[in-house]
Amino acid sequence: MTMFVVLMLWLSSPTTFFLTPKLKKHVRTHVVEKERQKEIFVLIKPAKKKQNKFAKTREKYIKRSVKLNKNRNTTREQYNAIMPEYFEARKELHEFSISNEMAMRKITTEDEWNNIMNAISAERSKSKEKDKIISANNKEFNQIINACKKNIADEERKNKAIQAIESYRNQVEKTLPYFVEVSEKDWETLRNYNATLEDYEAIDSEVLKLRDELWTVFLDTRFQLLENTTEKEWKRIIRKFNKLIKSDVID
Repeated sequence: MTMFVVLMLWLSSPTTFFLTPKLKKHVRTHVVEKERQKEIFVLIKPAKKKQNKFAKTREKYIKRSVKLNKNRNTTREQYNAIMPEYFEARKELHEFSISNEMAMRKITTEDEWNNIMNAISAERSKSKEKDKIISANNKEFNQIINACKKNIADEERKNKAIQAIESYRNQVEKTLPYFVEVSEKDWETLRNYNATLEDYEAIDSEVLKLRDELWTVFLDTRFQLLENTTEKEWKRIIRKFNKLIKSDVID
């Protein structure tokens, strides 16, 4: 599994810290007793296998989504039919992470936990990968717009297609930073040593709402493009649009 996939698995679950790539290192640094370190490592050990399993499910979902997207006759119902397996896999990984994170709290002291959270916080704030993700996302939207400008012959249809893409871009720009970095208020809530399952669930509810909104806008945009392109134009533009699926913009 590439580091980019590891990073996206980490960033796509903002309400848990358990998938942090360097968690084991932070535990070694900040948990005093070796025996308690070992107890935490037992919790961490299955994480890589879980991540790999999810990555395979995600790859399968992406291939199916891209294939559906290329076909101009694909319906919304066909899209919705491929989502449950992927959503369930993501939910399973997320629940595993939260459960083990809460178990880890019981093994660490409050000071140790706070030190680990501070290390993760510093790591996140220094990470240039987050900026790269946002920058790459913007580049992909520009490529779609340029493809529309280049390939759609009729000016009215071209303008409608570009307007749909810009509207989608605006929605993603409002939402993506939340997925890349939990809001300051949520971060403080979840890093707290006494955070409860209810705290996680409250923030998860907001995350799911945002994901649902993005999914709806994605489909709306896809079908607006369909309405405003010929079959030849569609084939040239959809290759660029499919990059949004591969880069986690809709999932």
